Amino acid sequence: VTKATAIQYEAARKPLANALNEIEWTTGKLQDLLAQVPQGPIVYRLRWKSPTSRVAGQDDDGTLYIGETGFGRVRIKTFVSAARRGDASHRAGIDYYAYNLHNQFPLDEVLLDYVAVKEKHHAEDIELALIEEYRWRFKENPPMNGSQGKWRKVEFWIEASHAGRQARKPEPYDGWLNIGDLIPQWLVHP
Repeated sequence: VTKATAIQYEAARKPLANALNEIEWTTGKLQDLLAQVPQGPIVYRLRWKSPTSRVAGQDDDGTLYIGETGFGRVRIKTFVSAARRGDASHRAGIDYYAYNLHNQFPLDEVLLDYVAVKEKHHAEDIELALIEEYRWRFKENPPMNGSQGKWRKVEFWIEASHAGRQARKPEPYDGWLNIGDLIPQWLVHP
């Protein structure tokens, strides 16, 4: 990441951060919400019930993982299966199991936040924005997000935005940093 990219992100991130903070999440204990998670695309967060220490401060939300999927309920059940037995294909769930994270974060007390969206690519964009905002605030990924994820996409979108090109087709916005105004349109309201 270049210094110029970081400066561009800082200039654009405040309106986006405000839009992300206005998302109305469905929130509760993971086990309690499992049956009501929608089948379609969602963005979700797994959180701990109390603040967690991070490199650049304290995360009062206790964010452990930020994810997205086109198949909400299936993906959350896959996480639970991987977390309990290490036998399913969810990287965060496998790490939870393999590194005995149940000692620090018992699964029956992990919180789930989710929001349904209209299209999978909307979920991808919102997830990316949430992860990048988290990284900007705390100077690291959420603890169970194992990699920088879609950082190359971030660089592409920023570069495309500043070069005057469409960052992604067929969306009407120029770069993912400008999705703040579109987020409310993408959400599915019960």
